[in-house]
Amino acid sequence: MIRKLTEEEIARSRAAAKRANQTLSRRRKELFEQVAKLRRVSSTPPYERIARLLDERDAIRNVHGLPVRLAFDGEEFIVNYEFLQKFFRKLKRFTIDITVSETGYLLIRYGRPPHYGQLELRGLPQYQADLLDDLPRVVLEW
Repeated sequence: MIRKLTEEEIARSRAAAKRANQTLSRRRKELFEQVAKLRRVSSTPPYERIARLLDERDAIRNVHGLPVRLAFDGEEFIVNYEFLQKFFRKLKRFTIDITVSETGYLLIRYGRPPHYGQLELRGLPQYQADLLDDLPRVVLEW
């Protein structure tokens, strides 16, 4: 089904995730410092701007799992390989069909009669993917 990553690929993936998480942490800290500065400056701080900054800070999430550059059918996706491995392990007795949708997502259809399901794998958010460099490339052959 899906191969295991080598020790070198795991190390590269973890190192890239660690660097990205450090950058994301600095960005969250910068946003919080801006909020603190706005609160100190004025007796009536701009609450709408503070709320936007706090929302932006809360939306920035760390990279989890083992990110890899997954190649399938001429397309590349940056995905959490650990999640993909667990997902396929759960589906080992099912019929599985993998395609690339018109919108550019990995489409995984699975099931056994009369029950079928579908997963549209979009990959990691763009703000995380932009920070991930030197990821291992895994070719998914189906």
